[in-house]
Amino acid sequence: NGSADPGHGGHGGHDHQRHGTPSHGESNRTLRHNKTITQELLGLPSFVDKSRIYVDFVAGTLVLVNSLVMLVELELEGQALGVQLGLSPRGPRLLDVQYIFQIVDLC
Repeated sequence: NGSADPGHGGHGGHDHQRHGTPSHGESNRTLRHNKTITQELLGLPSFVDKSRIYVDFVAGTLVLVNSLVMLVELELEGQALGVQLGLSPRGPRLLDVQYIFQIVDLC
């Protein structure tokens, strides 16, 4: 009801409460608007847009590198265990292989 009521100084009882405290929807719109202004001032939209291009590429590359490291680690551990079990005449020592890949895993 947008009409003024002369008996209440131009505001109805319900309208006074509404103008005094914003509704949940109005509050959310205000917060989103303020967040957008803050992001623009900090340059976040352009940073996000630029970095979004590379995120998938970098993540895929890291997954591929990790898979290759795991492949080499399992192969060398298998060779070292083959030597320990007498199945292979030569190969790396298991302690050496584990030490190297513990360091690689930390990186």
